Amino acid sequence: MIFDRHIHSGEELRAMLLELESQYGVQPIIYATKVTYHLYIADEFSDYPLWIREVWFSPDECGKYNWTFWQYTNREKLEGYSGDEEFIDMNVFCGTREEFYEYNWTP
Repeated sequence: MIFDRHIHSGEELRAMLLELESQYGVQPIIYATKVTYHLYIADEFSDYPLWIREVWFSPDECGKYNWTFWQYTNREKLEGYSGDEEFIDMNVFCGTREEFYEYNWTP
């Protein structure tokens, strides 16, 4: 029964990703914890960029999880930040500056 539920969840995620890509014209990035990655993402969604949230351990350079972004903390304090939240997330990009700019983001 649990196995069937995981397959169903994977199918739902695939449908959602395809709909998002259709609506926005860009491939979505999957944001997942290590547990969620192993339950639903691994082996089935390697064609999507992965934003892994792992605050306790390093996810082995860019290899083990094939991640594009890694959120390594959610409790950073940044000098000059004046938002409502006490802490902010901190992330790393696995790639070159040129590869980062391919996402059409600006620093």
